[in-house]
Amino acid sequence: VCYSLTDYKERLNSAFKVISFLKDDKDGFYDQALHINGLIGNIYQDSGKPDSAFYYYRKVDSLAATSKELAAKDVSHLYWSIYYLYYKKDFARADSILAIGIADCRKNGDMLLSGFLSMSSTSYLSQGLIKKAMTEAREAYALYGPSNYPEGAAGAADLLKTCDELSGNRDSAYHYLKIKDSLRDVIETKRNTNEI
Repeated sequence: VCYSLTDYKERLNSAFKVISFLKDDKDGFYDQALHINGLIGNIYQDSGKPDSAFYYYRKVDSLAATSKELAAKDVSHLYWSIYYLYYKKDFARADSILAIGIADCRKNGDMLLSGFLSMSSTSYLSQGLIKKAMTEAREAYALYGPSNYPEGAAGAADLLKTCDELSGNRDSAYHYLKIKDSLRDVIETKRNTNEI
């Protein structure tokens, strides 16, 4: 519900309501407090409140240290990657955190690997490291799989399109543009189906 709301105040109110019920959460595999606090940090970051985002990301760190969720530390790395890559534009710091996240996900078989790879590709692209960006985006696209997670696959296809454009590979760029467009239709159909 928090993701589907466009107004950040509504998203925060929704997230805080969820937190009020977390004392009853007994799920040992999915640490809801960890995820909701990360989401709150992300909402604050998206709404231009980096100090509040930083506070909630630190809270995610604390929760991850004692969480029973196997991917807890990866979730923490994911939010810090978002913070340093998109807000701070500190690519060296983001790359360092992303490398840890990628290594952990490869070792543990965590499904967050595709997200880390997409962000790593974005970071490399921002630094003009096109070949590295393309390598990460290709793997992310393969992992997302257009039918499994079309939103992620569309993002990876967009990264590949941009890499190809910058490399002068116009045919390949056009190919990924068409994939992205077709996935946009799938995403819209999925969204409309969910609203029914």
